[in-house]
Amino acid sequence: MNRLGRASAITAAVGFGFLVSGCFHIGEETVVGSNGTADMVVTETLSPVVWASTGIEGQGALTPAKLAKEEAKSPLPGQDSVQVYTDPEGWKGIQVRCTFHSLAALDTVEIAKQGQDNGAGLFSAFSIAQTGSQWVLDAKVDVPAIIAMDTVTVDSSKPSKPKGITRADLAQLGIQVSVSFRLPGQIVSDNATSVSGSVMTWNLLGQVYTLHAVTTTAAPALLTTTTTAPPAGVTTTAPPGDVTTTTTGPPGDVTTTTAPLAERTRRAHGHFSGA
Repeated sequence: MNRLGRASAITAAVGFGFLVSGCFHIGEETVVGSNGTADMVVTETLSPVVWASTGIEGQGALTPAKLAKEEAKSPLPGQDSVQVYTDPEGWKGIQVRCTFHSLAALDTVEIAKQGQDNGAGLFSAFSIAQTGSQWVLDAKVDVPAIIAMDTVTVDSSKPSKPKGITRADLAQLGIQVSVSFRLPGQIVSDNATSVSGSVMTWNLLGQVYTLHAVTTTAAPALLTTTTTAPPAGVTTTAPPGDVTTTTTGPPGDVTTTTAPLAERTRRAHGHFSGA
């Protein structure tokens, strides 16, 4: 089974009543490096209400540690580690870390395939590509694969899948499935459900059918300021000294010297020495 199918090991252990009562979160966060590698963190958690109401921890039937052990038996490609995880709100489960040394390896893991035993399995088509300074993410959500997460085991019987379930139904039950991507550079365009800084997040239980994002590592254009110099041949000297203006042009250079205002005033009234 795919990533979501393996995640439903939780629902299999709890039984169909889990879907009726409970809150289950799957989150996938992927950071793509400028060298074409990628780091992925997959988190699968149950709310404190579910753990408490089912009593599964007390019965020893299921614990985060057992989930981690089961995950280790069927690791994702590129899986580095799996550990017990509790988020700041007290949700308990597991967190899986994977490293991909090429974008092609990441693309392969993200695509859902019938009968595969590992892989994220969220998309029917997925690609992250670099062209020059641009990075482009394009993906098509595999809605049936996501809905398949409601496959459960009831009373140790074979897995059954309630019919007519939609993504909206799963969301109303408190289930969340989201993916986040951070590509190199600055975001140019995207259709993400939300954006925080350079991280783009899509809610896959919403009306999301495709993922698209473009980023660029190109330096932003510099702002250019143009200063126009005064015409050639014009020289201005500001007060308090005499103001001399030289204008070049036919018939010859003309030089005009103007005394400061106070001196001109005294000359006009005959109070300047030598007037």
